[in-house]
Amino acid sequence: MAILPDNRALQAEVAKLKAQLAASEAEKAKLAANQKTERKVSVKARRLDMKDKDGNPCKGNIAVYGMGRFPISFYPNQWEKLKEIAADIDACIEANKDSLSFGKDS
Repeated sequence: MAILPDNRALQAEVAKLKAQLAASEAEKAKLAANQKTERKVSVKARRLDMKDKDGNPCKGNIAVYGMGRFPISFYPNQWEKLKEIAADIDACIEANKDSLSFGKDS
């Protein structure tokens, strides 16, 4: 004849595990809500920064941070070319405003 464990002890253990699971799920939901709030704040507080690869402002290869997920990096001669055609870029945007898509950060 097999010896069966006390049913009340098993039920108590199951109840304890269910309570632990509920507490873990509540903590997970709380952390997820805090993470979303922090992410929204950091996106709204974003501003444009210009740095080189070492984090120093405007030396060597210059990167602009804050335009999107990744920085935009150009060498000085590339920035000069962009500055030369800035009016053309503005005109293109204005002429094609209806067909262009504007990102979330605009």
